[in-house]
Amino acid sequence: MAAGLVFEAWQFGVAQAVLRTGTAAISGLAVVLLAEQVSASIRAYSISFYGAAVSFGSGLALLTLPLADGGGQNWRIPHLMIGAGALVIPFLIRNVPESRVFAETQERDGHWRDLATGPWARRFWVVALIGFLASAFSAVGIAFSTERMIEQVGLSTGDTVIILLLGGTLGGLGFFVGGHLADAWGRRTTTVLSLLLALGGGLLLYWTVSLPLVVLAVMVSSFGTFAFVPAGGSHRAELFPTGLRASATTASSNFGLAGSALGLILGVFTIDRFGVSETVTALGVGMAAAALLTLLLPETKGQDLTATTDTALR
Repeated sequence: MAAGLVFEAWQFGVAQAVLRTGTAAISGLAVVLLAEQVSASIRAYSISFYGAAVSFGSGLALLTLPLADGGGQNWRIPHLMIGAGALVIPFLIRNVPESRVFAETQERDGHWRDLATGPWARRFWVVALIGFLASAFSAVGIAFSTERMIEQVGLSTGDTVIILLLGGTLGGLGFFVGGHLADAWGRRTTTVLSLLLALGGGLLLYWTVSLPLVVLAVMVSSFGTFAFVPAGGSHRAELFPTGLRASATTASSNFGLAGSALGLILGVFTIDRFGVSETVTALGVGMAAAALLTLLLPETKGQDLTATTDTALR
């Protein structure tokens, strides 16, 4: 809400930083909470419903963009509308039970050193790097998609919103397909496939001006991005013990934020010089690397979260 009340660009930046810090924390904790509450056989599929809910909220937010088109102070309206939903959050949180796994386990002595330099460090840094590289590509691809479609493809703001919603809605099947495949095929295979689809769709969006291909690109990239949520989320939760699970998940989310920031900062220096399509393509190399790095992690499908201990590393 503060972002809709500011007057200077730096104030807007601070408000957005606070917003992103909170969303990174809650997204990581929500995945951990779900992973620790449901059966291992449907863990990824259950996380897909959370991802779909987040995406639905994002779609509702996208619908508010035309409200900012009138000029003047109208840009504040979408930010201030956040307040309506924020009022409900305290009442919802009261109905969320504590994690069963956390409540029953005695393994609560995890420390940041165990992630950074301890026995779990290798897994953690691979997971963090995957999130960093994937987010750098996605952040730039998403941030400039509207501008690309309006200024370079020649679509109106309304048509752009419709295409993003249509492609995103059809691509939203990726949540449920990705969750099902992660539970059936495994976390690694589904994660790699998801990242490659997101990469392919993202690159297509920035290299075509054909309207049908633009719609296809949005759908494919959305499908891959959405499928990554349950596959990657369940994988991260299963890779670490209870004493480190939330720390590892939220830390990797923040590495994703850092990747998004770096991608956008690089874009400031490269887009005007080389072009947005070329910048997205260059960042796509990192996305491909993230898919390959996933193969370095162990498969964890069906992992008993109470059994994830140091013995799992041997």
